[in-house]
Amino acid sequence: MKIQQIHPVGYTEVRPDYTMQLRSLLGLLQDAAVAHSEQAGFGSRKLLDAGTVWILNKMAVDIDRLPRYQETVRVETWHRGSRGFRAYRDFLVFSGPERIAAATSLWLYFDLKANRLQRIPEQVGQAYTEEPVSAGCTDLDTWKPEPMNQGGFDAKFTIRGSDFDPLGHVNHTVYFDMLETLAEGARGDGATLRRLRIHFQKQIPRGVTAVRTRLENGAKGGAFRIYNAAETYAAGDLEIC
Repeated sequence: MKIQQIHPVGYTEVRPDYTMQLRSLLGLLQDAAVAHSEQAGFGSRKLLDAGTVWILNKMAVDIDRLPRYQETVRVETWHRGSRGFRAYRDFLVFSGPERIAAATSLWLYFDLKANRLQRIPEQVGQAYTEEPVSAGCTDLDTWKPEPMNQGGFDAKFTIRGSDFDPLGHVNHTVYFDMLETLAEGARGDGATLRRLRIHFQKQIPRGVTAVRTRLENGAKGGAFRIYNAAETYAAGDLEIC
């Protein structure tokens, strides 16, 4: 079963050049995934009541171009299958017949009471149905972040109360906001991410008031890290144009 959602790009979702903010674009993907879970009968409230949650572990995003203000986009998402405690979800974003972005993601099924990963129950996987079609992005099973070189551009970000979602941790779309700001700081206003891969290694919990980000010095981007003195929260690589 594939889910489709239509969305006109609003004024509050665009950058100064009228192209869509990365955080807003990834928010559309998140909303489509949540809608699919609701339709499958496993919305976030039901999962929380049962003491389980989906945790986004890795994601790869390829952007051909960012949609513009007042442009109408169509987001498609589907469950690509599951194995053990891992589930795979892909996305495509269209403007009319034009494909403008694609993404793939790896999710983990987590038992909150036992505080450990749990094998995905058969009835959960069956409820989503399976579409074994790839969006054509990175194989997240085999990919892992490379160690960072010394040096690079570094920036600090304050964590706000509005950054937290109902699960009590910083929503993953905020990470993409950090990365877009980091890219602009390193390359100048108007820098646009075209490809990124991210491994969410640890949740940013309440009580953390600031994090640091760092991007390698590279002609088209490089490895990045979101961290503080004690923890690495996410790491990956990105390309900028």
